[in-house]
Amino acid sequence: MVRGAAKAASQERNAKKQAAMKKSGSQLGCGDAAMSTECTICKTKMPTLQNLKDHHLSKHSATPLPAGIEEGLKAQAAKKADDEKKKATKQKSDGGEKKAAKKKGGDADLSLLMEGLGTGPAPASRFVRRRAATRARARRRQEKKVSAARARVFRRTPAPAAASFKKMLWFFIRGRSP
Repeated sequence: MVRGAAKAASQERNAKKQAAMKKSGSQLGCGDAAMSTECTICKTKMPTLQNLKDHHLSKHSATPLPAGIEEGLKAQAAKKADDEKKKATKQKSDGGEKKAAKKKGGDADLSLLMEGLGTGPAPASRFVRRRAATRARARRRQEKKVSAARARVFRRTPAPAAASFKKMLWFFIRGRSP
């Protein structure tokens, strides 16, 4: 029975979601609604007045620019400057309070950090320790191989020849002949 209740609730939520999507309608016409301005000569739709001005100057440069475009651009620029001024004043008023709150909380966070610094490095995980041990074993094996190779080289050198060379060197240093 519990599953039946969950199923009914799920169907109800899905029905509400579908109704909301149906109510909002299709987005196919939204692009046409965004194209609010229209060129008076060729009837091409443009999204902004600046685009319309650029279009008019490039495509219809022989005809003068309509008066409404320049006035509209000036009005848009004034509105944009006013909006930016409001946003800047709002950020200044909000920013001071946020900085004070951040500074107040920042001291506590710093003290916690400083306490944690005295504990030393974090303990290594078992995977890190295992990798280090594996590398140490490999290094020891390599050292054994090198020392064994050196021993083989020394074993190959005949002892009498080495002794006779030492004698010859001894006589040479002293200036005598053997």
